[in-house]
Order: sequence, then C-alpha cells, then structure tokens
Amino acid sequence: MTGSEFRALGRFTLVGTTGFVIDAGILTLLAQGLGLNIYVARIFSFAGAVLATWSLNRAFVFTAKAAVRSRATTATELVHYLVVQSGGAVVNLALFAGQIMVWPMLRDYPVVPLAVASVLALIVNFIGMRLWVFGGVRKRSESA
Repeated sequence: MTGSEFRALGRFTLVGTTGFVIDAGILTLLAQGLGLNIYVARIFSFAGAVLATWSLNRAFVFTAKAAVRSRATTATELVHYLVVQSGGAVVNLALFAGQIMVWPMLRDYPVVPLAVASVLALIVNFIGMRLWVFGGVRKRSESA
C-alpha cells in the first residue's frame, strides 16, 4: 500500500467512524428510544449513515479535479455507491444478526454487534469504493 493509499484509508476510516456514530445514534433512538423493532430500526440507521458517508467520502477521501468529477454524474456515482454499500451492508447485517442470534443479550446493547460488524464491513466497502465507485474518476484525474 502506497503512502497516498494509506492516507486515503485513514480518511475513509474517519468518515466511516462518522457514519458509525450516525448509524448508532439513529439505531439507539429508534430501537431503544421509540421501541421500534431492532431490524427495522437498523434499516433506517443504515440509510442515514450511507447518505452521510457518500457525501463525506466524495468530498474528503476520493477527491478528483472538478473537470473530471463533472463527467461522472452525481446520480450515477450515488447508484454505484449504493451498490457497494449494499454489499457491505449484507456483510454488516449478517454479522450483526449473527451476533445477536449467538448472544441474545446483545439485543439490549445493539451498538456492540454494530461496532464489530462495521469494522469488518469497512474492508469490503473500501475495496469497492477504491476500485469501482471512485477508482475510475481517480485514475482519469491522475492521468490528466
């Protein structure tokens, strides 16, 4: 991993941490504060975190020259981001649900399985973002 890739991974992790805080906050509010089913609450918390992290990753992690960025439409980029995040979500939600199934007491502390699942899904998401969502934009901008 090069120095620039390592720095990008660091920024990606910071953005992911921000997304985790948003995700955990919404999950806690809906599941524990409002009594919503934990899995339904998780859908809403995931959606809020995805929108926030897309915006932050676009601005701070996978940056490109303005002229290059304008060629990749925002809508297309968001769709690609949602596809990659959905793959990460499958990993995340499977690990989240699996931990609750194995250790039912975690239902009372949903942020614990959320944290474990989020760390592992971060790897899936970074690879997808780097190679597909923002990778093509970065490569074109580096050759310009």
